[in-house]
Amino acid sequence: MESKSTSGGVVRRREGALGGSSRYNPYTVVTDQNKYEKLKELVVQLGVELSLCVAESMFLMCDNRNNMLLFCFMICKKPDNPVSERLIHVMHHVYFNEIISKNRLHPETICPRSVHCGLIGHAWEDFDYLIRLMHRLARFLIRNRFSSAHDRLLTMDMAVIKRKFMKKLEDKLRSAKDASEANGFARETLEPTIAETWKSLFKGEAKATKIRLLRELFHPIFGESWQPEWGRPTESSTPRPIYTISNDFAKQEELREEVVRLGVELSLYVTETMFLMCDDIPSVLLFCKRLWVAVGKDLNQPNDSPVMERLLRVFHYVYLKHIKPKNGSGDGGGTSSVQWKLAMACFEDFYVGFRDLHVFVRDGRQEFTSNSIYEALRNIEEKLRCGKAVSKANGYARKAMETEVLVMWKSVFDEPTMGLWALRMMRVGIIIDMFYLPLLKEENSLVLAFNCLNIM
Repeated sequence: MESKSTSGGVVRRREGALGGSSRYNPYTVVTDQNKYEKLKELVVQLGVELSLCVAESMFLMCDNRNNMLLFCFMICKKPDNPVSERLIHVMHHVYFNEIISKNRLHPETICPRSVHCGLIGHAWEDFDYLIRLMHRLARFLIRNRFSSAHDRLLTMDMAVIKRKFMKKLEDKLRSAKDASEANGFARETLEPTIAETWKSLFKGEAKATKIRLLRELFHPIFGESWQPEWGRPTESSTPRPIYTISNDFAKQEELREEVVRLGVELSLYVTETMFLMCDDIPSVLLFCKRLWVAVGKDLNQPNDSPVMERLLRVFHYVYLKHIKPKNGSGDGGGTSSVQWKLAMACFEDFYVGFRDLHVFVRDGRQEFTSNSIYEALRNIEEKLRCGKAVSKANGYARKAMETEVLVMWKSVFDEPTMGLWALRMMRVGIIIDMFYLPLLKEENSLVLAFNCLNIM
């Protein structure tokens, strides 16, 4: 391999050097094994720095146990990869050895609007991308397959992480350094233990160990019987792109109007079904949870879907403003009632309608037609016809409800006004209102809902 110098001569470079990287002497022979060990050291050091930021955030939020544990839960959303495994060990150590054992914890309810939670919210996207990029780097090294393209990619990612993400994350946390240190955070004390944890990054770990650590860490918010249930392992080595809306809608006003109209119609039938069962609130909430989880499981990116977002908002609005004040006692027959059976008869059509509306918004007319949604609407209308008198007697008024639902759906194509963390925390608040506290007796109700948020 030859390259011309500025003086017109020729400088011969060794094939083993990493071209374009200031980390390596271009005239030094570097073997594949040397590259491997050097890159491993760099990834481990990045892992230590990332873990220190996680630990500092935990100390910052230790005045509210549930906020802190929720943050940890979102950090380890994909426990089945080596980077998340190290972070689980770090969070477990910090929680039990540095916070619990030294009485630095204040158990309180989850409060998304707390000052420190807001600060972590500003830093959340940096945490999210750092973990994804770290996982990507670790996968290259674990495979132990090298090419010049891999070498350049790895060294480039190191520079990007340090310059664009790690420094940015550290700068955001620096503004609350006094608060985290007052709560007991000491970087010099924690760093040796964390560094020792990351030395085992490239060694396998038994699944039983991860399950034990996760159960011990999260049983205060999920209960003693909670079992970790993570979804599919991350298949892509690159950060997952944000859900995008088809370009068709930017060009055609009538298409946007059709989506809004379909969303409103589906939502109105959902609200009618909720009113149908409103003499038994647990049945209403169970129906909402099952529908939301079922649709979300069939989508690749439910947490980014504007359709899923509107469905959840409709559930919450109707429940808080119209269903909860009725204070249904739960003696309406439950899942054996006629109303429940009628609602479940419509379940498959609701599922198809919202699932296909999500696909319609994503792909537009080029890849999809809305015929299945119209058919689902016809089926739902026919099935609910025999229960209209009951839903009206329970207070359902379509025209009054349509105004509120239309406002929610009109913004379906607008850019989100909140950041990733703020959106997720808003959803967490809705989940707690609807699926966790009222359905507390149902096994893993909150965990199933969080899975649908793609937080696991």
